Amino acid sequence: MEITAEEMQYFGLIERDLIEIFSTFTPIGLWRIDLDSGHKFCCRSYCKLFGLTYTPGPVNMIELTSHIHPEDLSNVMASQEAASVQRMSYQKVHRATADGINYRYICSIGRFREKPGTSGEIIGVAYEVPPHRCEFRYETETPSA
Repeated sequence: MEITAEEMQYFGLIERDLIEIFSTFTPIGLWRIDLDSGHKFCCRSYCKLFGLTYTPGPVNMIELTSHIHPEDLSNVMASQEAASVQRMSYQKVHRATADGINYRYICSIGRFREKPGTSGEIIGVAYEVPPHRCEFRYETETPSA
């Protein structure tokens, strides 16, 4: 979805309105990866999605990746790598757990952003996808009849 500044003005919206609208129905979290350091920074609600303790500094990547389903981790990492190398945007649905037992579908949307004097950064949002809205299938899954 692409919303122009003119559309935002026409509907009388500010960025905060969009965040509030999206977060009304599903948990949403903001994140940023500094490409020079490799550090990932996350807001409180992002940490909550993954069952992580919020810290104002970078998150522990080993702990974060342990909450992503092992079958999905390489695809998530490949998307972030492609965004940084090709300076592009991506959207990835993957499974994640906050409690280490139950997996939910999470959609992560990220894009490369220039940052003067650096290699840039990837910024994005992540949100939980309600199971009834998810058409994500794995090769081992068969569509229900």
